[in-house]
Amino acid sequence: MTEPIKTDAIAKGTARSWGAWRAFLDAQGARDMSHADIARMIVATGDANGWWAQGITVAYEQAIGRRKPGQVKGGGTFQTAASKTLPGSMEEVMARWRAFADTRRDWNGVAVEKGPEASDTQKWRYWRAWLSDGSRLVVTATDKGPGKATLTIAHENLGNGDAAARWRAFWKDALARLA
Repeated sequence: MTEPIKTDAIAKGTARSWGAWRAFLDAQGARDMSHADIARMIVATGDANGWWAQGITVAYEQAIGRRKPGQVKGGGTFQTAASKTLPGSMEEVMARWRAFADTRRDWNGVAVEKGPEASDTQKWRYWRAWLSDGSRLVVTATDKGPGKATLTIAHENLGNGDAAARWRAFWKDALARLA
């Protein structure tokens, strides 16, 4: 099963502990608010930016039982991700991924239906493919400083938390083979 958001990092990344955020959100009636409204309220406090606000909101929704770990709001689908920092520039790391992935006709027995497609921005390198089960892979490479980049595999539109956990293990193994 996919793990819930780790709330111990919230205090390090924001001006409040997880307990303080939870008490604040409960006092503001967040149980009855939409995801977007909760996130906006968190940003408005000035104690967390948009990225942290999303994480706090998801953690809160998990804590109150509105969302299961790994579940994407809207449609009830799940997603998972795995990442690894590897030696090389973004271009070199993405080239290693593409050499590994571009000729694959399936992943873990699930056929590639569309793609792969690749694109670049100044800060990111992207690779995408769609699988026959309706899920989608989004692989990104980001710079992590001189001589290293992080490769992240996000697997979206999964049917349930068990599928997310199985795919996470599969992707962690795939990344280990790239190291």
